[in-house]
Amino acid sequence: MAKEELSILLPSYNCISYTLVKTLAEQAEKLKAKYSQFVYEIIVADDCSTNMSVIQHNRQINSIKYCRYIENECNVGRSAIRNFLVNKARYKYLLFIDGDLTIADNNFLLKYINAQGVDVIVGGIRILGDRRSLHGNLRYKYEKSEECKHVLECRSQDPYKDFHTGNFLVARSIMLTHPFDEDITQYGYEDVLLGRELKDNGYNIEHIDAPIGFDQFEENKSFMLKTEEGLRTLYHYRDKLVDYSHLLILISRIKKYIPLGVIRLWHHLFGRLEHSNLIGNHPSLLLFRLYKLGYYLTYSATH
Repeated sequence: MAKEELSILLPSYNCISYTLVKTLAEQAEKLKAKYSQFVYEIIVADDCSTNMSVIQHNRQINSIKYCRYIENECNVGRSAIRNFLVNKARYKYLLFIDGDLTIADNNFLLKYINAQGVDVIVGGIRILGDRRSLHGNLRYKYEKSEECKHVLECRSQDPYKDFHTGNFLVARSIMLTHPFDEDITQYGYEDVLLGRELKDNGYNIEHIDAPIGFDQFEENKSFMLKTEEGLRTLYHYRDKLVDYSHLLILISRIKKYIPLGVIRLWHHLFGRLEHSNLIGNHPSLLLFRLYKLGYYLTYSATH
């Protein structure tokens, strides 16, 4: 057994994480029965959720053996809540899982603890959900269109740029030395920046086939607000992300052939129409990509 001490850490905000924790605990108990030296804990840190029903549901986590549910009194953001979890953890290895995800593999934990000789391990993601009932959901349509990039062969081709924090294992010593950047208080790119820092400091990232399930998709208006927030984050950290953002790479190519002012003009003229489509019942992925490009260029011209 390669990873005999494991702290499973779940950042959570306005999502029910109880079922996820229960499934993880069941898998961990089976490993504990098989490997006498295996020890674990599961810690959920709630970043000041506003939904009382969710909080009450998640408080049941405290009744599960070796599990804790910690309620923050104020919202500290995606980076700070993960650093908080690192400091609460007791064991040598940390497995980060976003609290709104689903176990999609009966051997999920086994694959992680048996992974050999690497600094950081990424398990990947699998897009779940019923296509028929979600045909009008922009987040679902987008994630399904990107699903081919989540397969192991694709992720392994560029392990640092395909690093995501929703499902990864890392030595606690690494995270204490290289914590998440708490200057990022808004949505987006804290995982990409950590991937770059890991590369810059010579840590190896290995991708394995241990996907977590993604099956909760916010409504279109909420997803568009998160998308715009992420684009603003991208702009403010553009110097660090220039080689890690597909959008920035695309812009660098486009400007060789098309004046960027033309795209800004397009967004000025048609951005609202694009947005209306994207929050509606029949969102277009083509318009979604055009909108992101236009929004970023327009924002960058005024800041």
